[in-house]
Amino acid sequence: SNEALLSKGLAWFLIRYRIEFDDYPQKVEEVRVQTESRGANKMTAYRDFECYDNKTGKRLLRAVTSWFIVNTKDKSILNIMSEYPDFIKFEKRDDDLILQKLKAISDADSEKLFHVRYDDLDMNGHVNNTVYVTWAMEALDYDFRIQHKLKTLDIYFKHEVKYGDDILSIVKTDKENNITEHLIKNANTGDEVCLIKAEFTKC
Repeated sequence: SNEALLSKGLAWFLIRYRIEFDDYPQKVEEVRVQTESRGANKMTAYRDFECYDNKTGKRLLRAVTSWFIVNTKDKSILNIMSEYPDFIKFEKRDDDLILQKLKAISDADSEKLFHVRYDDLDMNGHVNNTVYVTWAMEALDYDFRIQHKLKTLDIYFKHEVKYGDDILSIVKTDKENNITEHLIKNANTGDEVCLIKAEFTKC
């Protein structure tokens, strides 16, 4: 459990995820989430998710995520299969979503500055992963946002940020293909914090 890991000075860290939307959730009152641990391969553990409109039973999205177990003191990454030999071994399936390799953009259409607030933090004192998406989307052109809805979302978390940091959200938009690429940087250190790529469809 997460509590058992924390008692040893360890914690799960989300590294990458890919979400594919069957239909972007709108006017959904109650969501049902199904999740499955897919096991681990050396240092990386995988978990799948599916979300449904609980009223209609319609699937809204599916996602794949990858995780590290990290020593919170020295930030070292554990070899999960060595430390926990009984952990399920990951086995690929034909219908698995594929985690995408993301590269940092070299130029940008626009950028926006944010300040890490107390309410952005999770229980471990780190910025909640959903906040990175908000930072990315807020840098997009308003007209583009209201005319499009998300189809896929890929994220790669590279560095953590802390309370009080300044964050620069940089975006490059391919309007012909409805694709946006995002770079979240720590404005104080220059570190690349997070890479995001999104694919949209018109509303």
